[in-house]
Formats: sequence, C-alpha cells, structure tokens
Amino acid sequence: MNRQIEVTYTEAMVRSATRRFLLGRLIQQRIILLLIVLCVAAIFFLTSISPTPTRYDTLVNGAVLGSLALAAGIVVVAWWWAPAGAARSFGRLDAWQARFDCQQEYLEITNAVGVTKLPWHTFDELWKHRDMWFLVFNKHRYFILPAEKLSPALGAWIEGRIRENGGKVR
Repeated sequence: MNRQIEVTYTEAMVRSATRRFLLGRLIQQRIILLLIVLCVAAIFFLTSISPTPTRYDTLVNGAVLGSLALAAGIVVVAWWWAPAGAARSFGRLDAWQARFDCQQEYLEITNAVGVTKLPWHTFDELWKHRDMWFLVFNKHRYFILPAEKLSPALGAWIEGRIRENGGKVR
C-alpha cells in the first residue's frame, strides 16, 4: 500500500477548510454556552415586555441586546478574517504543495517550509468530512487532507493510527 499523499492546495480549499474548522470548534465547544446566553436573553426580553417598562428593564434589555450584537459581530469578523489570514499565510509560501508520508510511528510532512515528523500520538482528533479530512493537534491546529487523495485502505490505516494512539475520530 502506498502511504504517500501529494496535495496541491488552492485558496478556495484553504478558505473552506478554515471556515469548516471554525464552525466545528464553535459547535463542539460553545454550543451549550450559546444556548444558555440565548435562553437568558429570551427570559430578560420576555419579562421586560410590559405596558410600562421601568428604567431597569430598559437598561437590562440594552445590555443583553448589546452583548448579543457584540457576540454576533465577533463571529462575523472571525468568519471573514480567519480564512483570509490562512490564505495570506499560504500566499507567503513558494508553493502550495505538501507531501504526507505516513510511517508506522509518525507522519512526515514535507512542504515549502521544510520537513516535519509528527508522532501519531500528537494528533488529538481526526475529523472526517465528505471532501476533506482534518488531522487536529493542539486543539486549534490542523492539517488538511483532501478525501479524494485517500484510498479506502490508506484512510482506514490513518484512522486506525489515530485511534490506537488515543485520538478521537468523528
């Protein structure tokens, strides 16, 4: 079985992967917090609807709505800024190509920056999507593997290496 993967990244692929990763992390880690904030906002809003609102009701509604608007603004800026930053980082490289060489004990990545050997236990998670896989490490760092470059045998082998070394597959 050939365990080498040659990848040529495109700007669209990098932007799409960055957005997908942000959305995955947001859903995975913050969905419960978001639901709590929305419930609290709904309670404040519903309790303050009265024919004669007091000054306190207006202040609370303003603070809650202002906080929600700020949170929404941060999400919108992150949605635009992070993919653009990733594309700029890739743009500084001489080539948008990488070679992944899957060894028994480590993954060797060769790209315009150099050669890196990462042991399989480095990867915390493997996110499998229809068109791309994410090899996630340090919670917020990842490598993108286009799914069409993975044979079924190599995909199963990578998944096995991640699981054997304590990583999660989702």
